[in-house]
Amino acid sequence: MGNKYVCLPDFNTSSSSLPGSDTVSPKDMYDMVKHCCNQRFGLMNQCFSADKMLNLPGGYFQQFLLKVNGKMGGENSVIEPTVMARLPFNPSITMLVGVDVVNFASDAGERLRSKVVAAVGSYSDNFTRYNATIRVQVAGETETITELQEMVVDLLRQYEAANRAYPKNIVLFRSGLSDGQFDPVLEAESPAIRRAIADVGATIKVVYIVVQKRHHARFALAQQDTGGRKPTYNVPSGTVVDKGIVNPARRCFYLNSHFSPLVWFGVDWVIMFNSIFSLCFPREPPARPSTPFSAMTSS
Repeated sequence: MGNKYVCLPDFNTSSSSLPGSDTVSPKDMYDMVKHCCNQRFGLMNQCFSADKMLNLPGGYFQQFLLKVNGKMGGENSVIEPTVMARLPFNPSITMLVGVDVVNFASDAGERLRSKVVAAVGSYSDNFTRYNATIRVQVAGETETITELQEMVVDLLRQYEAANRAYPKNIVLFRSGLSDGQFDPVLEAESPAIRRAIADVGATIKVVYIVVQKRHHARFALAQQDTGGRKPTYNVPSGTVVDKGIVNPARRCFYLNSHFSPLVWFGVDWVIMFNSIFSLCFPREPPARPSTPFSAMTSS
């Protein structure tokens, strides 16, 4: 079953399913396909709109096949080897982890009593292949992930199964937090990560980075850039702002990781603790001596 792949076109044009009608709306059809493939039968799947065949947009199937290839475990892009060689840590013994919490709302606009927590962890030395683990927990006032320990254990064991060894470094990117949630979430989640590492009997250094997309900082060039296809005030991709306007109480920076057609607002990255001190702010000495994971420097 796991090697099969289902591609289902959508031939319906109605925007809604009518009671007593044989017509099924694209949204309802999509929901049914995803439920059956993802939850009931464990089939990898990819949907596409049949009306695209009448007026095929440029690059439509190229993008479609990139999605299929990624879900089948293929590599759509890789980092330049020369760039990988300049990283201040060894990628072959490092696992990247991304964690987020999704809160849902009902059709009536009322917040539901449950939320989905998802985490992905890399298991290839060029960070192109990832495993995933998902939990559902009761929605509450806090964004703390109650089953983070079990989720990290899942990712570590899947990494070990692919590489016959546990990683020596973990770089964890945590999304979905506001400024006021930093410290209480860190106090709950850092021990959970420590327990997960102890559960598998490994010694691992950890970097915990909070990623914020919602902030009020905006960046633009002082003079218009006329070297591209059209004039723009956008800052170049790869721009990092780590002084002047950043929070002086935390180790943080803004990063413009890719091109945006709008005035760039960037992403705020906050280093909550860092056992691999050469990774971020290498010139800043740690608050206390570095030992694997136990020396977590909280800003």
